Amino acid sequence: MAVDLLLALTQAAADKYGHDLKPSGILVVDSTKVVNVPNGDFAVHRLPIIDTAKDTVGKAMVANIVSLGVITGLSKVVSREAIERAVLARVPKGTEELNRRALEAGFSLAGGAASA
Repeated sequence: MAVDLLLALTQAAADKYGHDLKPSGILVVDSTKVVNVPNGDFAVHRLPIIDTAKDTVGKAMVANIVSLGVITGLSKVVSREAIERAVLARVPKGTEELNRRALEAGFSLAGGAASA
């Protein structure tokens, strides 16, 4: 199976699924957890996703929402407004602001992302 975009937050995920990326696809890896990036004809973005969730947003458990911001920012597959509405409609009541900050942190990471 060939995928357009792969998010690997661990070395094990990068090793196991890296070969599934299409040429011209996008590989997003957590720069602090993935040391050996698979070789291929795809764009690679090394970003501190988990550390951003912990240090910038304040909770490691929102790394998934930071990742959504990164993916949206890099792929432009949906608008920022659409992903924000979708996320905020599905998170537990009382965590909306935390998740909004996590999404913004992801957008910021994507905005500063450079292919490597």
